[in-house]
Amino acid sequence: MAKKISEAQRKMLNEIATAPVGGWLGADTVPRRRTWDALVIRGLVYQNGGRGAALTDAGRLALFGPPVSYAPEVIADDSGVWCGNALRFATREEAEKNVRDLSWRWMAVRETRVVTSQDPVNYRWDDATGLGSVDAPAPAGEAK
Repeated sequence: MAKKISEAQRKMLNEIATAPVGGWLGADTVPRRRTWDALVIRGLVYQNGGRGAALTDAGRLALFGPPVSYAPEVIADDSGVWCGNALRFATREEAEKNVRDLSWRWMAVRETRVVTSQDPVNYRWDDATGLGSVDAPAPAGEAK
């Protein structure tokens, strides 16, 4: 269930969500600082290790509503920046299996996570066959 947020909190969440990585300047006035603190306390945002701010899953839910899909992301270098691609899965479990498979194949992966997305589902994960497009035929014996 999405948390209710004030208009000031919604505006700040939107600024954070649309800022480039490390580009959000944050709470530079007292009223904005109070809004920022309220968002942090409620678990809607977090400080991204000196690289700006980022929304938590609860923050995305409060701003955008229920997720449409789940996206795998990795940190694959010393920058600490989360990177993803266009893969979107219907369930968190599918996205976790995909990102786990990726981490086994890529030597440089340091951390993995799955985030919610408002993008439509475009891939599925099957334990037997691996990654498949939702437009491709489903594996034998399985409904699409």
